[in-house]
Amino acid sequence: NEITDLLYSQNWMEWFIAEANTEGEEMNLVIDFEVHETPYVNSVNIVGNNKIRSSALSEVLDISKGDFFNYTALGSNAILLENDYLSKGYRDVTVEPSYELDEATNRVSVKFDVNEGKQYKVREILFENISGVSAKELNKLLKTKAKSFFNAGNLVESTIYEDEASIISYYAT
Repeated sequence: NEITDLLYSQNWMEWFIAEANTEGEEMNLVIDFEVHETPYVNSVNIVGNNKIRSSALSEVLDISKGDFFNYTALGSNAILLENDYLSKGYRDVTVEPSYELDEATNRVSVKFDVNEGKQYKVREILFENISGVSAKELNKLLKTKAKSFFNAGNLVESTIYEDEASIISYYAT
C-alpha cells in the first residue's frame, strides 16, 4: 500500500502493475513493476483566434509545453480561454479542446479550436424613469462603460449583474 500511495502521488505516474514472484531455491521475493508514465505535453496550439494573439491567450492557460499531460485539465483550460474571451465582450465564443497522443514518444499535442464569434460593445447607457438622481451619478456606480476614446466598452454579461446590484443597493440606502 505504501508503494502504491507513493507511486500514484507522483504527477508523472498514470498507472502501474506490480507482480510478485519467488525465485531460486532460497525463494527470494522479486517484484516486477510495469509502469506507464503520463505523457509530456509536446505542444499547445490555439487555432481560430483572429482578434486576440495566441501569446496573450497562452498566458491564461494552466497547461504548457513540457508539462505532464492531465486529461481533466484539458476541459478546465478551455473554460479559462472562454472566460478570457467573455471578459473582452465575446459573448458567443466557443472553445473545443482536443489532443493527439504519439504513443511511440509518449508525447501529446494539445489543440484549442476557438470560434470567437462577434465582439459586443456598449454604445450607450440609458436610464429611464429616474428622479432625484442624475444619470451621471448612476453611471459612476457602474463597472460597465460605454465605448469611448478612453474605454473599450466591452459588454461583459457578469458585470451587468454587478451593476444592477450596485444600483439596487444605491436606491436601498
